[in-house]
Amino acid sequence: MTPSRLTRLLKRFLIGFLYALVPAVPGCLLWEAAARNSKHVAFLFGQPTTVAQLLGHRLADGSLLSDVAATLVPVLAGFLLGNFLGIVLGLLLWRFSALNQVLHPYLIALGAVPAFVFAPVFIVWFGTGVSMKIVLVFLSTVLVAAFQASAGASQIDPDLFSL
Repeated sequence: MTPSRLTRLLKRFLIGFLYALVPAVPGCLLWEAAARNSKHVAFLFGQPTTVAQLLGHRLADGSLLSDVAATLVPVLAGFLLGNFLGIVLGLLLWRFSALNQVLHPYLIALGAVPAFVFAPVFIVWFGTGVSMKIVLVFLSTVLVAAFQASAGASQIDPDLFSL
């Protein structure tokens, strides 16, 4: 990538970022004004200045990065595991129509229930540690990946597949 192209991409990114801030700045100003004028609003929603101060403090002492890492590890583990097994399940459902006919209604019913509904049961089974979070993220992704893999594989042109 040439330096001029990199400069143009960086300029486009910064302009896009500034355009994204256009609605955010008045929104934060209104939020700040409402929180300063009402103790109820300040209690319920906090204040942008307080949030910014806390963010700066947590960045300075390094606790923000450790908290992000503590959240990111189970999220990535559950996401990768859920997608891998979901793709395998989806391809199995596509390949074996009898398995698809048996499992599809149950997977649809399970997919209709929000994953966080299972959180109390997962807390009892797995505790409140990392494993429960991984399982919750896994359940949130595995069915979506399975349905997408199955649908995508079923749309393959049979002539191309035989090649």
